[in-house]
Amino acid sequence: MNLRLCSTLYPLLISALAIDGAIAQPGSVSSASDAKAKFANDYNSGRFRDVIADEELLRKFNALDAQSQLIIGQAYYKAGDYAGCVKYTKPLNSDVALQLQARCQSMLPQDHNPKSN
Repeated sequence: MNLRLCSTLYPLLISALAIDGAIAQPGSVSSASDAKAKFANDYNSGRFRDVIADEELLRKFNALDAQSQLIIGQAYYKAGDYAGCVKYTKPLNSDVALQLQARCQSMLPQDHNPKSN
């Protein structure tokens, strides 16, 4: 899957989560659907650090799935935390995750890139 397509597709998918139910307000998250709604709202609002922090909330409600993990990886990228992006996407096992990881790796300063022999 093309990463550009992915960048367009995922916001649309998580927008559906926000449209499907009420947007959870901070402090009022009491269910998996509230956690997903907060996660979608944070991403759609460009609050990428909050999206990264939402991982803990999603875990709490057992709602952290592969798609959410990929979106968190994208949030690291969009927040400019390329080292965090590489670290976060390494355990993810998909072509899109590998493409994102490569993109993040390429954004790191040369002293952070592993040297090839």
